[in-house]
Amino acid sequence: MPDIFELRVKLCLVAVIDRWTYSGIIHPCWLLYWNPDPGAEILSEGRVWEMTADRVFLIPPFTRFSTRSTGIFRHCYIHFETTPPFDRVRRGILTFSSEMIRKFFRKIEGKSTSGSASALLYELLCHYLSEIPDEQFLEPGTSILAPGIRRAAELMNKHLKQPLPNRELCRKSGLNLNDFYLQFRKEMGMTPKRYLLSLRMELAKERLLHSDLPLEEIAEQTGYADRFHFSKAFRNFYGEPPASYRKKYGL
Repeated sequence: MPDIFELRVKLCLVAVIDRWTYSGIIHPCWLLYWNPDPGAEILSEGRVWEMTADRVFLIPPFTRFSTRSTGIFRHCYIHFETTPPFDRVRRGILTFSSEMIRKFFRKIEGKSTSGSASALLYELLCHYLSEIPDEQFLEPGTSILAPGIRRAAELMNKHLKQPLPNRELCRKSGLNLNDFYLQFRKEMGMTPKRYLLSLRMELAKERLLHSDLPLEEIAEQTGYADRFHFSKAFRNFYGEPPASYRKKYGL
């Protein structure tokens, strides 16, 4: 029998987007993107993918990519986590037919309970995970990141409210300070400081869109001293203040 794995959805939203130009994105979770409308592209490893309605994009954890947009479009995005064996999928941009996600949206229109819709969502994600070719999986016992860097990334994600100093990260990850900076940039394509910022902003976005927490509490959870410093960081990262972002895209 195949191994049983778990799924946990972090974000699931369909929104009308008027700005989607970001450089050097990296997430510790899986991403699924589908755009029914033209107007956006994904860039990674020197290649450009136009996001057309006939393709779904599945992006494994710790894949570094950029995005750009040329107009207003509808954007479906799902952020989720899985357990082994899907922690061994090579980093990169995977694309599949959008037939299944089109069926998903047709089915949920007639569902009156959130339980039925949730079951269909997990069915959707399992379908696309099952489509990943065997050659995309690393051998058992191997990791998509160097073990020390993966441990450091996990610690950074765990301690967003009170980030660990780099020396403490190194000690807990079994790396010396010089190796830590060099390996982190090599593995992640960015500095530890930039990666920590991206983690904070991802959590902030999740709280803004899927909770009614006040900005002061979100600021505290993401490691900012107050609402002012949080709002400034969020605006610099996403291009608009958190309050207007929540009003535009929140549920």
